[in-house]
Amino acid sequence: MSATNESLCQRILHDLNVIFKRDPQILEFDIIPIEDSVSNKSPVIHVDHRLGLESWCVRHLYQYIYHKFVDLRTANNRIGHDQINEWTRTLLLLNPDLTTVWSARKELIENGFIKVLTELRFSEVLLTRKPKSADNFAHRQWLLKYFMKSETLSDELITNELRVTLDTSSRYHRNYHSWSHRIWIIENLFNNSLDKLNCELMITKCWLESHVSDYSCYQYRQYLFQYIHKHFISITDNNSGVVSNEVKSNYHKLLKQELKLLNDLLVLYTDQESLFIHRRFILVSIDQWFANESTQLKESEKIFIKQQLSLSHSNNTSNQWHFILINRHIKYINCKLNWNLDIT
Repeated sequence: MSATNESLCQRILHDLNVIFKRDPQILEFDIIPIEDSVSNKSPVIHVDHRLGLESWCVRHLYQYIYHKFVDLRTANNRIGHDQINEWTRTLLLLNPDLTTVWSARKELIENGFIKVLTELRFSEVLLTRKPKSADNFAHRQWLLKYFMKSETLSDELITNELRVTLDTSSRYHRNYHSWSHRIWIIENLFNNSLDKLNCELMITKCWLESHVSDYSCYQYRQYLFQYIHKHFISITDNNSGVVSNEVKSNYHKLLKQELKLLNDLLVLYTDQESLFIHRRFILVSIDQWFANESTQLKESEKIFIKQQLSLSHSNNTSNQWHFILINRHIKYINCKLNWNLDIT
C-alpha cells in the first residue's frame, strides 16, 4: 500500500475512533455510495447519532486494517487493547462476518477492557447494516451467557433483545438468523414462563399483520404453539388436575384465535401461500390435540374453502394462482386429516 493510502487510512481510523469516544449512543451505520473522493474532506459522516462511510475508501481501509490485524495474530505480537479494539471495531463495521475478529473482541471482554452492555450496543449498530449476520447473533448469545455468569439479566435487557430481533426482521425479510435468535432467547432466558410465551404470540401477531409474506414469522409462531404444548400441556396432562384443564382451555382458545386471524388475512391477501401453509399447521394441531372437535372443524373448513373459491372466480393471473393454492390446500388436508372434502 502506498504511503498516501496508508496515511489516508490512518486518518479515517482516527476519525472513527474519535466519533465512537464522543458518541457512545450511535444508532446506525451504513456505507454511502460515493465513488469519488473530495480533497481535504473526510469520508466519515456523523449526523444525529448516525454514522456513515463513503464507499470509495472502503477497500483501502479494509485492506489496511485487515493486514495489520492478521500480522498481529500470526506473529502473536503484543499490542495495546486500545489498538485491538479500534482495529476490530472498524473491521466489523466493514464486514461483520469475520469470526476471528469476533473472537478477538471476546478476549477483550474477558480481559475486562470492553463491557458486555457496550458490546451489545455496538453489535446492534452493526445489525442495522447487516441484519442477517449469523456471526453477530452468535456473538450476542455469547455476550448474554457471559453476562449471566456474574449478573442476572433484567427484564429490560431481555425486552431489548426481543426488540432487536424484530428490528432486524423488518430490515431483512425472511431473516432466518433473526428468528432463530428469538427462539434461543425463549429457550435460554424465558424460564418456561407461560405468560411470556402468550405475550410473544400477541407481539408477533401485531408484527405479522404488517409483514404478511414473511414465512419465517409463521414458522416462529408454529414453534411457540409446539413449545407451549410440549412444556405445559403434555406435562400437566400427567397430573390430570384442574390446572391441566385450564391450560388446555387457554391453549385451545389460542389455536382458534389463530385460525380466525388466518380467516381474516386470507380475505385480504388471497395469493399468500404462507397463510395457507400456516393454516394447515393450525388445522392439524387442533385435529391432533382436540380430536373431539374434528367434525366441527371439518364443517367450518368447508365453509372457509367455499368462501375462498368464490373469491377466486376471476380470469386475472392473481386469482388463478389463488385457485391453485386452494386446490393444494384441499389435497393436503384430505391426505393429512383423511377428511375427503368434496367442494363443488
